[in-house]
Amino acid sequence: MQRLHAWLARLGALLALAGCADGSSPAEGGARDAGPGALDARVEDAADARVHDARASDARAIDDAGMQDARSPDAALADAAATHDAAAPIDAAVFEPLEWESAEITTDDGVILIEKVFYRSEGLRISGQVCRPASAGPHPVQIINHGGFSGLSAWNGGSCANAARAGWVAAESSYRGEDESEGTIEVCLGEVTDVLRMTEIVLAQPYADRARVLMSGGSHGGCITLRAVQRGAPVQAAVDIFGPTDWSAAYAMWRDELAAGSLLSANYQSLMSTLEQATGGTPEEAPDAYAARSPIAFADDLQASATPLLVLQGATDAYVPTPQACALAIAAPPFYSLNVTAAGTVVTTPPLGCEASGIAWQSGPRPTLSWPQSPYLIVYDDVGHGFEGTGTTHLLSDFTAFISAHIAL
Repeated sequence: MQRLHAWLARLGALLALAGCADGSSPAEGGARDAGPGALDARVEDAADARVHDARASDARAIDDAGMQDARSPDAALADAAATHDAAAPIDAAVFEPLEWESAEITTDDGVILIEKVFYRSEGLRISGQVCRPASAGPHPVQIINHGGFSGLSAWNGGSCANAARAGWVAAESSYRGEDESEGTIEVCLGEVTDVLRMTEIVLAQPYADRARVLMSGGSHGGCITLRAVQRGAPVQAAVDIFGPTDWSAAYAMWRDELAAGSLLSANYQSLMSTLEQATGGTPEEAPDAYAARSPIAFADDLQASATPLLVLQGATDAYVPTPQACALAIAAPPFYSLNVTAAGTVVTTPPLGCEASGIAWQSGPRPTLSWPQSPYLIVYDDVGHGFEGTGTTHLLSDFTAFISAHIAL
């Protein structure tokens, strides 16, 4: 479970690919959807293969099988989030200051600084870390929305430190209920507020460049990223990787797989139990609570957003299947949608799971230096939830190109 929690922690080297033109591809091999350990190992291999030549960043994804205690949503908060004024400081209504409650320097080697920080979000004391160059700046900023519910896997180092050495300010929130943060885990609800609060505090610091801000996240972190954009996150680009968009549909899929005796049944059962704890029941019993966590329920806010957005989806994802991404593209048009084969070519036939979506799949080519459309949906054949599969190279290439096109380094 812990390794699946950390699979996108190594994506720092992949985000780092922004500006990297070596064309190298990640290490490949290993069984597809073989379990949490296999997924994380594949991502670590891919990241380590590129980190030396890359501008580093970080993100993390969901511990799909490790979700745990959560609390019911606050309907009033959900309504406020949907109508939030993007021009105002996040949570201005509760008068929480745009400053760290505490900041402890844990690394200062003359090149980078790493700080363990605490801040307030809806009255809760939330922990996190900021890794940044020692020079004054201002520097480009990465808001990294990790997945899972066990907190940050690489305190005082890892990809966060790599990002800082490459000239970025990297900020990671250990959402409510994780590590030393107060509160309980909510699943793509209060976590979004925690991220928005941290974003505003980071951007209030003199070392941060408000005009060059990237937000990204994978799986659960991808859901958080989408909801943050819908709530007016002050960023210049955002990337969602394999993020759930409709928790009711996800629950139904996991329930069907469980009934069919899937080899991943234990993971699916854990996911279902977590959502039931967080929402107070099944989708049939608590539909509003599931909707409050689902980006698809806020499709109008996504349409209204001017933030350049890239949604990346693997066609062989066993946890967050392609209909999740395709449903969002239908609900919040116009997405510029591409279906990329394992060979890297673009085809106009729909990917597996999206045959009935009605999406107009473009003939390509895949963007390189210029990404004039937004939002984008790109589905990759033979890519699973942990970047396993032969299509991973193409996903990483597009990820890199999109970041480079929108964030000047």
